[in-house]
Amino acid sequence: MKVLVGLVALVVVAAGCSDSDSPHGDRQLANVHVVSQNILHGEACPADSDKCHLPDRVAFFSEQIATTCPDIVALQEANQRIVEELTKDVKTICDGAYHVVWDRDPGTDREVVLTKHPVLAQQRFRLAGPLRTALWVRVATDAGAVDFWTAHLASGSDDRPCDRDTCPKPCQVKDMLNTCQGRELGELAYARRAPDSPLILAGDFNATPDAPTLRALKALGLEDTHLAARNPECDPTTGRSCTGGRDDTSVAGLSDPRAKQKERIDYVLLDPPSRCHLGKPTGLFEEAAATGRKDGLAHPSDHTGVQATIACETTAAQKAAGAKATTSSTTSTTSAVGTIDRATKQAVSAAFEAVFSGTSDLDTRVAAIEDGESVRSVVASGFAANQAIASRISVKIHDVTLHDATHADVTFSLLLDGNAVLDHLPGQAVEVGGSWFITKRSFCDVGTQGMKEIPAACQ
Repeated sequence: MKVLVGLVALVVVAAGCSDSDSPHGDRQLANVHVVSQNILHGEACPADSDKCHLPDRVAFFSEQIATTCPDIVALQEANQRIVEELTKDVKTICDGAYHVVWDRDPGTDREVVLTKHPVLAQQRFRLAGPLRTALWVRVATDAGAVDFWTAHLASGSDDRPCDRDTCPKPCQVKDMLNTCQGRELGELAYARRAPDSPLILAGDFNATPDAPTLRALKALGLEDTHLAARNPECDPTTGRSCTGGRDDTSVAGLSDPRAKQKERIDYVLLDPPSRCHLGKPTGLFEEAAATGRKDGLAHPSDHTGVQATIACETTAAQKAAGAKATTSSTTSTTSAVGTIDRATKQAVSAAFEAVFSGTSDLDTRVAAIEDGESVRSVVASGFAANQAIASRISVKIHDVTLHDATHADVTFSLLLDGNAVLDHLPGQAVEVGGSWFITKRSFCDVGTQGMKEIPAACQ
């Protein structure tokens, strides 16, 4: 593997060459240290726990960052509140060097990046399915431009088999949604990579090292830095080198120093240019449990963070070229289309509420869906499964925007006891014969969440 070969070369370069006698002319060895952490948004925690002591946990993670002051830090399961806590806390660490890369996406489970270096570009991309996104940030470092991506791919709660509409190319029909999202992430990353840039994909991929998602990403040329640095594989019997598995629903699991992880699903994947090699530290980040904290926490999250160090021989010209590798910064999670009158907005909102509100009966739901009779059996299945909690389910419409005379884009959330369980979903409505309906596709995107087999009516 090219990274392992590079380790030997790195030791030789670092030990044998000074600025004055380097055989590479004006090349200097520049390190880029990155960290990735699923911070746990805490939506499944008890209502009286404030998201499992969220402010304390964010402060805890900020203190961990302060031990090494990485160049780039990625968080998954972030949201506006976490960003506000994080922004406040990082002002007091690492000489206040960090700035937060955040696009104010309203979702509960999103990605955010901290960096000490100038940001050359940033963009958020929606991945297959209605829930997941990926954040790209290009940073100007002493090693030149670095293309850094972070994502949180589908978990057991929303992973499901693909269909042609939900999983377009580069996905394959046989893929699960998680693998499709991995393929999309890889294609997006390689398509936008700057010349001579280290390419880094980091995050909670919800896939074990031998899963199809990791195989697909490795096939593109990305290496698993944890294994490339000769760290041991996850041992579920001891929890060593594992990143996921602790309880994410209570403070007790986060306060127990004996709580073990069970699987490795968080990664820093790397495709380096030939001048870059893997260095130290690389592997798990702050794996050991803390003791004696005033807040009683042993871990800032149910996940263990991961880290990698990339060392690149870099000339002044390469550094300067990297600093100019700019491109437009935007987001793909919002849309800019036409305005809508009040009556149309109310009609569209009413359709979504009829389909997803817990107080609607089966016939009301079917009647509010485009070609609803074709998916009646799917609607009925979901209706029956949710009877026990139906009265606690509600719909919140965030935005309705007219796309054209008969099509509207809708952003909505499904709430349980007033708390978002599916947050800021993209949906569509269509006008047929003077009435507005939720599109069949929008219903199926939500109605098949977590299914092991997609009904034919939604394929």
